[in-house]
Amino acid sequence: MKNKLFLYYRMSKGLSQQELAEEIGTSKDYINMIENNRKTPGFALAKKIADFFGTTVDKLFFYQGDEQNLQDICEMNKNIRKSRRRKNASKILEQYNLNL
Repeated sequence: MKNKLFLYYRMSKGLSQQELAEEIGTSKDYINMIENNRKTPGFALAKKIADFFGTTVDKLFFYQGDEQNLQDICEMNKNIRKSRRRKNASKILEQYNLNL
């Protein structure tokens, strides 16, 4: 199961996995493992990522928000993947009124 909120924050910044990895000083493969819930970063890296996204570690990695937001995030991520173009991501993100 993907970490949908992590993916949302990355896409909202318009970054590829490689670009995010370079920004925070890790590898693209590690970012991919975080997004796919195969790895959980240690606290120092989790804090660095959360600070980069302007959120908290709790929200980014342990989000327990309302079900509608989670459904919206899942739908939004599907639409972004279908578009196959990162430049369209910002247009898709604007369609959702996420209360994060």
